[in-house]
Amino acid sequence: MLHFNFTKKIDVYFLLSAILLAVLQAGCNSEATTMRRDKQERSSVQIVDAPPAAYPIISELPAEAPAVASADPTATATATPIPIPAKVIISEPLLQLSAASAGVAIASISVSILDANDNPADLASLMGTTIDLQLVHANEAQPSGTTQIIMDGTSHIVVFENFIIQKADVGYKLQASYNSGAIVSAQTTASFNVVAAAPHHITFTQSPPTGVNAKAMDNFSIGVEIRDEFENIVAASSGDSVELILTNNLAGATLSPLTPSALTASGVATISNISLDKKGIGYQLVASATVNSVAISGSSESFNIDYGNPHHLAIYQQPSASTEMGDSMTQPLIIEIQDEGGNRVESHDAIEVTLAFVNDSAGLSLPNDYSNYQISTTDGRASFSNFIVNIPATNYTVKASALLPIIGAVESNVSDSFDILAAPATHLVFTTVPSGYVEKGVNFSVRIEARNDLDMLDTSFAGAVTLSSSVALSSGSTGTTVTAVGGVANFNVNIQTAGAGYALSASCLSPAISTSAPSSTFNVVFASKIVILNPTDVFVTQNATISVEAQSAAGVKDTSFAGTVTLVTDGFASGEGTITLSAGSGSLVITDAIIEVVNLSLANGLETATERALNSSDTKDIAFMEQDECTDADALGTYCGGGRKISGASTGTAPKLVIDIQSNSIYQSRTNAVTTCDNYIDTTQGRSDWRIMTTDAELSAMFNAHLGISGGIGLLVNSTSYKYWANRLTRTNYYRNGYLNGSTITIGETYYTTSNYVRCVRPYSTTIPIDRVEFQPVAGPIYGNVTLELRALDLDGNLYSAFTGDIVIEQSSTSLNITGLGAVHFTGGIGSITINVTDPGEVILNMSDTPIAFNSYRVDTSHTVTFNVLGEVENLAAQINAPTANDISLAWDSSTLGSEDSYLISSAIGSAPPASCTGGTLVPASTIDYDFLRLSGSTAYYFRICWKDNDTGETSTGVVVSATTPYAECIPSDPIGKDCSGGYKIAEGLVVTKTYQAGGTWTTLYSLTAPETNIYADPTPGIVGFNDCDTAINGKTGWRFPTLTEATAICQLGGVGTYTALGFSTNKSIWTSTVASPNVYPGNVEYQVHPITGYPSCSYDGSARGIDGSYYIRCVRDYQP
Repeated sequence: MLHFNFTKKIDVYFLLSAILLAVLQAGCNSEATTMRRDKQERSSVQIVDAPPAAYPIISELPAEAPAVASADPTATATATPIPIPAKVIISEPLLQLSAASAGVAIASISVSILDANDNPADLASLMGTTIDLQLVHANEAQPSGTTQIIMDGTSHIVVFENFIIQKADVGYKLQASYNSGAIVSAQTTASFNVVAAAPHHITFTQSPPTGVNAKAMDNFSIGVEIRDEFENIVAASSGDSVELILTNNLAGATLSPLTPSALTASGVATISNISLDKKGIGYQLVASATVNSVAISGSSESFNIDYGNPHHLAIYQQPSASTEMGDSMTQPLIIEIQDEGGNRVESHDAIEVTLAFVNDSAGLSLPNDYSNYQISTTDGRASFSNFIVNIPATNYTVKASALLPIIGAVESNVSDSFDILAAPATHLVFTTVPSGYVEKGVNFSVRIEARNDLDMLDTSFAGAVTLSSSVALSSGSTGTTVTAVGGVANFNVNIQTAGAGYALSASCLSPAISTSAPSSTFNVVFASKIVILNPTDVFVTQNATISVEAQSAAGVKDTSFAGTVTLVTDGFASGEGTITLSAGSGSLVITDAIIEVVNLSLANGLETATERALNSSDTKDIAFMEQDECTDADALGTYCGGGRKISGASTGTAPKLVIDIQSNSIYQSRTNAVTTCDNYIDTTQGRSDWRIMTTDAELSAMFNAHLGISGGIGLLVNSTSYKYWANRLTRTNYYRNGYLNGSTITIGETYYTTSNYVRCVRPYSTTIPIDRVEFQPVAGPIYGNVTLELRALDLDGNLYSAFTGDIVIEQSSTSLNITGLGAVHFTGGIGSITINVTDPGEVILNMSDTPIAFNSYRVDTSHTVTFNVLGEVENLAAQINAPTANDISLAWDSSTLGSEDSYLISSAIGSAPPASCTGGTLVPASTIDYDFLRLSGSTAYYFRICWKDNDTGETSTGVVVSATTPYAECIPSDPIGKDCSGGYKIAEGLVVTKTYQAGGTWTTLYSLTAPETNIYADPTPGIVGFNDCDTAINGKTGWRFPTLTEATAICQLGGVGTYTALGFSTNKSIWTSTVASPNVYPGNVEYQVHPITGYPSCSYDGSARGIDGSYYIRCVRDYQP
């Protein structure tokens, strides 16, 4: 609505001016409007059309127009003030929106220009001026669309219809300014938010790495955001996710992981642990997602992946399928060092790659020369171009190994199989021939190989190979032929002619190849072993010749053999040592003074010429036998008893004699020949009882035997020069002797320095020889000292009382604590030793294995004895029992007693334990505690517990423990007579003193007439000892004399066990504290005296005595239970 004011002429002028401007403006409106609409989105300046109301409505005009003056044609018109622009106001109601969308125009933002009185500004003044609309925000975002309007003077109000904000954020405000900031709105609008537009694309905020750190199989992370077309982050919904794919993947890499990753509510995702396995360049990741039902995607920057660290070995190129032996492969094996993704590691520190055979039918192994088998590489590939195999075979396979940094030792896969083709054989070579020597007639092996010019086996060779020798082989000729198989000819031959320096040769005519060089030389020997020829058993003390022989394996003697061997004997035999063999034989003489079987063995057999060791394992046994003892039934001249029988019961003569069978030559020119038989016979015949003849009768028996035995007994006779000594002194230095001349026996004597002959004799007997020594059984389990008895026994098992000597006793197989072991001396065939065993367990004793002989017999000492040692009780303890402290309980840990055994418990009072358990209390072996009741108080008790074998009655030493009883007060449950409260209980609350004190007797202890020995006696004669009880007795005080009634109880207590159980005796009287009434002796104090008699009544006889009487005292005391 237009408002006109005609009160003044100037108003008309202004009105006409406004109409003219409107007409002029209307002529241009059509074109201007079109241009304005075309440029509305790009221009920030707008020329405003006339608003719907160019001026305020009537209600907005002043309340009353200025008054109009009365018409005065002559008067001059008055001018109205022009409203000057002074304020810029933004219409608040139009901005009450919680949020605007990014990129969407905010419509109808009205801006008014007012004067200082808030009236519309003068339109003419406004024409051509500008209104600017700005954003107020810390992010300094710049709006788009219409941000400025040029006013056309038709209205003081402009409306912004296309104001656009593209950056989403919170807390935006608007501010308007007039005419390039000449006037600015006084305050900004209320704040409002701008939210993101619809999802438009995905932007990578963290791209894949590239450069030297981007390695195959290394993990990396990327970050993505969901954005609108204005690059605002768009919020995602729950469950929305983003998925990655790999593009520009020329290397064929595998992307890991492939699973989608969740988007956060703010439209952001971080994806970690991404890796590619292949080296490549120009990789690109594409992220895709569907957010708010809109499918969007985005690509990362291009990136490269390099190879990773060395990880494993791979076969890059397999070996040639076949290659001739000795040649390099046309297609060499190439080993590649790869990272975990299988990419070749193209640069690294030097790494040694080594080949090894896997399948190798020819038995190859890695050679000492690694030149063709090991290659150092720094570029990830090892090409074995010089890999050469010199042994033909099929299906070879190899594998490579290396020590990689970080990873360590690795191996490649096994290669494809390949064949090595053989070169044809050119010559023969001996590979197996005799070394040093072979045995005559014993087969030996020869191996000949057909080899090529590389000296390699030609496995295809199958020619006929002839083996030749300078002497006949086992075939009977000097040559033998076999067909080679796989290039090898094997022979099994022997040579029947012994000799040295033999050599073999080989040849092949078809195909014709070079004849081999002769083999190394060797010897053909005969003997392979040295054996002991079966020895002949001899009598004890006789020499035995042990013969040995060098033999072939078949047992044929080698008469050409020369060498040595050692003979070894056991037992008591002597003479062992080295035997020298010549012409295949040798011997050694041994002997033995003991009747036994000796084992013979050999060692160190050696051929002298070749120093060849021969089998020397043969063993044999030889018996050194006892000559049968002579018997009465044997005829004179019988060889027995170590000699020949010359007298005995069968001839009716005595004594029973055997004469030696030595030659006379060793006895010639013997002077003082008493000891000759000891020196020459005992040491050679194994008998200990040879002697010179002692009587004329024995001399006569010798001569008669010579006459009576066919051929005699070797005496020199028929000359007075052939006299024989007898050991019988006739007079000083004169000995008996005799000689035989014809049949005449002459007996005489000769001075001891005379040279006569000696023949030795021994009495024969039928005594059974010694056989063995045995332990006598040990009866039952023992502990402590045990006496062992050993007995020498003859062949019949009877005591051999003649045995004397020492045998050492040892502990076998156990390690118990045993003392006293050692040598046992035998007298009369019996030996004994006392040992001490303190450890429980099984004891096994044996005799020393040192051989023992007696009287030419070996004594068997292999017997052992076994017995069990059972231990003492352990952890023995004595406990004083409370409250009845005079009881002592013993407790212990059981030993290993058998159920048939027992314990003995003995006790003693004083300062020493009982010496043994004799007379002690017997308790079963299952007992582990025992109580001693009603013991004396304040007394030291010792207890000894011993083990007892119920079968033998044997007891152990025992274990000792001690305890001292105190005195406790009596308690109601204690019986009458209980030792407590310092005495014996005689009634509840009352005890009486004991009699056994200080070792005294009844009389000396309690008679007032002997005060010096009576601890209760009054030291002043004539005064009754009432105060004698007023002292400490047994550690207790409060003692007093008994009343007459109490004395009766004492009497009755003493009667237990015929008055003596508690130390009382009959016909004794004791003082009481009861005064006699009336006094028998006026003027003197008299007391009742109670006799201990008449048990069990213990009646009082009414006796009263003066203080000068001599009676006994027993004190009593009251106790509190």
